[in-house]
Amino acid sequence: MAFFQHAWEVIKNEIINALKHFHHHCHMVKCINASFISLIPKKKGAIELKDYRPISLISSVYKIASKLLAERLKTVIGKLVSGSQNAFVRGRQITDASLIANEVDKVDKGTCGVLFPQRGIRQGDPIAPFLYILAMEGLSKMLQTASHLQWIVPFKIGRNPGPQIDVSHLLYADDTLIFCGAERSQVTKLNRTLFIFEAISGLHMNMLKSTIYPVNEVPNMEELADIMGCKIGSFPSTYLGLPLGAKYKSTEIWTGIIEKFEKKLATWQMQYLSFGGRLTLINSVLDSLPTYYMALFQIPTGVLEQIDKLRRDFLWEGNSEDHKYHLVKWEKESLPKFQGGLGIKDLAAHNKSMMMKWLWRFNLEDAGLWKDVVIAKHGILDHWCTKASTLPYGVGVWKGIRRLWDTFVQQTHFEVGNGSLLRFWKDKWVGSTILQDDFPNLFRIAQDPNSVIAANREGNI
Repeated sequence: MAFFQHAWEVIKNEIINALKHFHHHCHMVKCINASFISLIPKKKGAIELKDYRPISLISSVYKIASKLLAERLKTVIGKLVSGSQNAFVRGRQITDASLIANEVDKVDKGTCGVLFPQRGIRQGDPIAPFLYILAMEGLSKMLQTASHLQWIVPFKIGRNPGPQIDVSHLLYADDTLIFCGAERSQVTKLNRTLFIFEAISGLHMNMLKSTIYPVNEVPNMEELADIMGCKIGSFPSTYLGLPLGAKYKSTEIWTGIIEKFEKKLATWQMQYLSFGGRLTLINSVLDSLPTYYMALFQIPTGVLEQIDKLRRDFLWEGNSEDHKYHLVKWEKESLPKFQGGLGIKDLAAHNKSMMMKWLWRFNLEDAGLWKDVVIAKHGILDHWCTKASTLPYGVGVWKGIRRLWDTFVQQTHFEVGNGSLLRFWKDKWVGSTILQDDFPNLFRIAQDPNSVIAANREGNI
């Protein structure tokens, strides 16, 4: 980049002419499209080819053209791919797929296989991710067609009576999660569908890395696994790095996070670090370890206390084998610096804020597969939130998110549009309180206590 900025006046005409030629003729000189493959080791002591990650070193002119196309495609890619794809699409997040998978897992019987396409488009190319998900959209359409033809029966989400939604698959880059019935005929036709997709697209499903999971009791799992040529898994498992199928408020899913803490601390405790150095490591490294999990799962109290103890002991004791007194209370240390604290993150508050972001997105986003799934499964209370889940089983992760609604709504304020969605008496749209509390005598004689603002504009109080 520095070379292009420094020599732009010299090379700009040639670069622009090359891009114009590509734009008008949709053709690029073969040597410009050539690339060199560099093998980057995935781990220390890499020996076999599978231990390396191939990275393409492409020419600058090609990369500029590819970047221009990628920036243009980025603005419309959401309209070109289905809602089951969550990678590289603006407004969709990796946690969307994990939330859907955990909600679906608690619904019905069936099998779900995690499949990994092995051959993709070259790494290092700016447009490669978009071309890849466009290719995978072909698989999405084939699975939808298979579902419509009843070759595979998707999982049905929704209350009866009420709207229902079918979920047959989730795609995130090269991770594919497919839901279908636990019947030999369905799994056979699913296998044929994948085989046809491989033949058409050239993308290979690596069944050695694929796993088939039983949801509830499936007596013929070995037969189904033989048809697919993959191994059998069990819940709880992981999907996109997050737990899948774990029990509500399970502490087992946090074991890996605790182990990461202990591994980091074991390395640091062999070094002589100052108090300020240890504080920096806590704020910049340790506090970020559980963040990905906390975006979707409520951290149990016991796990939180264990993590706080690890951070607290490391801060005050460092590599000392002797116990040292902690001179400041942990609650004080967790305060922001402008309030006299050390700026150490309050993980409990951070966990709640990250989970409440789902409630914020629920209100701001008009549509999305994750939103359709939670509405269909839990029912809609009003325009702003779903109904609360009171069932002990089969509730997924949304139960914990929904429990934060009362806290969330106390910290929010509505701005009035046409007044068709906000309740005149019970929503916070004037100041920091609701009119029901400010004018209790008028509220008692109101004809419709749940009326919206638009109705009261016409005098229906």
